Amino acid sequence: MGQWLLLLLCIVGLVDCAYKRWLSNTNFGNPANWNAGRAPCGNDVAVIHDESAAVFLQVNTTVKQLLMPMNGEVVFGSDVVLGFTEQPDHSASCTPYSSNVEFNVTYPRDWFDSNNWCETDSETGNCKTIARLDSEKVPCMNDDVVYPSGNSFYVNLETGIDIKVNTFKITGKAYTTTSFQSFLSTDQGKGMFPLPNNGQRSSVTIQRRPCNDPTGCMCGNNKGEVLNRICVIQRKRCTKAQCRTPLKPVGHCCDLCGGVAVMKFGSGFRFDTLVNGIRRNLIDGKSEYKDVQVITSKISEDEIQMILLDTDGVRASQLTREIAKEVQNDINAGGFKYSVLSVRVDVSSGGGSTGPISGAQTAESIPNGEIAGIVVGGAVVVGLLVVVAIFIYRRKQSPTDELGFKVFDKISFKKPNFRKPRVEVPPSFGFRFGGPENVGPSQGFDNPMYGNNPLENEKPMDMEMMPSSLGLEQEEQPTFDSSRGFDNPLYDSPPLNESMFTDPSVVEKTSDLGSRPTSFVNPMAMVEDNPQT
Repeated sequence: MGQWLLLLLCIVGLVDCAYKRWLSNTNFGNPANWNAGRAPCGNDVAVIHDESAAVFLQVNTTVKQLLMPMNGEVVFGSDVVLGFTEQPDHSASCTPYSSNVEFNVTYPRDWFDSNNWCETDSETGNCKTIARLDSEKVPCMNDDVVYPSGNSFYVNLETGIDIKVNTFKITGKAYTTTSFQSFLSTDQGKGMFPLPNNGQRSSVTIQRRPCNDPTGCMCGNNKGEVLNRICVIQRKRCTKAQCRTPLKPVGHCCDLCGGVAVMKFGSGFRFDTLVNGIRRNLIDGKSEYKDVQVITSKISEDEIQMILLDTDGVRASQLTREIAKEVQNDINAGGFKYSVLSVRVDVSSGGGSTGPISGAQTAESIPNGEIAGIVVGGAVVVGLLVVVAIFIYRRKQSPTDELGFKVFDKISFKKPNFRKPRVEVPPSFGFRFGGPENVGPSQGFDNPMYGNNPLENEKPMDMEMMPSSLGLEQEEQPTFDSSRGFDNPLYDSPPLNESMFTDPSVVEKTSDLGSRPTSFVNPMAMVEDNPQT
């Protein structure tokens, strides 16, 4: 009764139902289990090796000879007979083989290998060809797992993973989490699900809770260690994508050509309304999209991922943009049709780009050269910012009264060394020491040292005469008398107790310099008495 109710819910679309049936087996009659590509017959010597799994003989069989190890195991089905003969077998199915026919199932097949599973609508239904993400090709947490009746199995559950499924059935018997753990402790369970090398199998949780969420059901395999185990196997089968910059959607292991639209939904969203609406409005009846595969998955509690792919991604990229435009138009109108809040798009490049969608967020792939340029440019900018920061920091660390500072200990700025002020004598004037001479008043000049002296209380500054290179007349240099001090050639020599600078206008007018041999008449102070020279 429960199975019929579940089937009815699947039909009306209230439950996201999927059966995942195990394909690999260890049957004696399975041609894939023998190196000859066929099951042994009356002309063959059948060989079962030490590492082989238990062989299930499900139909009557005749062979020439059977070689098997001491610990080998052959499980006979009900009323099944194994015969031996020395007579040649001339049947069409018993083709000649040059050597012994060997059983090749010598290791357990991996749970996370998608080649060992097929998706069906029922326990015994035919396998369906459906485009799926790699993570969805093995049992999801809402799937019903079936190991079909009339077969024996050799399965590697691996280690360290919590495998979650909805239901679990082996050869017609349904298990719960507890009963399956008990089964694994039996000889049959150990033979079917052998212990890994480290002695600890992955756990299997059988939830027995079908998903009836109208927004869709998450697979649960699209991240973490589960996805990693799936991709370790699946990447070996990946083929080179036929586009320049392929995509890798969430939950997939190989590169794809096409487009990805990720939609964030709000209240009132229904998974089937979105999928059916997009297919009805944009895909059905359009021949240009007949080869485009569509994969729609719920990747989080509020996000739907729609993947569109084809061989080179040209048509799929175009369709992805049209879907984004359709959804964005509905968002702009209030989102009453799809109840989607936002959509972002990523498409592969390499041909057929139709330009960005107005209003939709696009994420075009960037060529590797541009990426490198961006990285180098960013590094240069960061380096300059660091240099400026160090410069400002070291400047602030300098003492406020010290103008000198260094940059990288190489460039230094020093306090400027100003020269002492000097009086430059115009080249038209010459001075002669030692003889009287009348100087006219028209040949004088303003003495810059005359008047208020701001350095009156300071040490007198040294006077610098112009160098001889300027063409000045070479004059007799004044002498220094230790008893009286230095005679300033511009002024009359004052007593030592008077100011070093004496007003030339008060100098006694005389032409007899013999009485004062140690002084001289400043010619610039006598200009009024002798206007002509």
